[in-house]
Amino acid sequence: MVGVTVAEDQYGVGDSVDLGEAVGEVEHVGLRLTRVRDLDGGLRHLHNGEILRVRYDGQEWARAVLDVAVAYDADLDTVHRVLEDTGRALRQDPDFDDLLLEDPAVWGVRSLDADGVLVRLAVKNAPLQQWGVTRELRRRVKDALDEAGIDTPFPQRTVWGRADAPDCGSGALMR
Repeated sequence: MVGVTVAEDQYGVGDSVDLGEAVGEVEHVGLRLTRVRDLDGGLRHLHNGEILRVRYDGQEWARAVLDVAVAYDADLDTVHRVLEDTGRALRQDPDFDDLLLEDPAVWGVRSLDADGVLVRLAVKNAPLQQWGVTRELRRRVKDALDEAGIDTPFPQRTVWGRADAPDCGSGALMR
């Protein structure tokens, strides 16, 4: 039996795919097997009939997503402005002009983590360009945050210890 993915021509040699069992670049598609080379160079052999899902990153567009961690005392309006300005500057850069399909957008606070606040920046880009766009955004965002005086988080913990203090009683918790 020929796998549905082969019969429907969902991917081909050279495509970047996530097939569940393997993520990487397709090197060969045969009647029985598909070979995918992963990021670390490993070659995965998959039986076409067992491929149940296909994620193909090369159709129409992709999205570069960058989560930026800032310290809890950072002014989030300033962070938002810095990220927007950095994204706009990348869009206006001739080297990235045809890679970005729309203006980068700050999607806001993604989470409040133990050490800091994560703010998400995203941009729709040409297919298979999201990794390079994300790397360049990361570099530019780091420089822009430094210039704006916005700190990145550092691990913060509250430490509790036991102490035998005369006025606290034996084994009292102290902060």
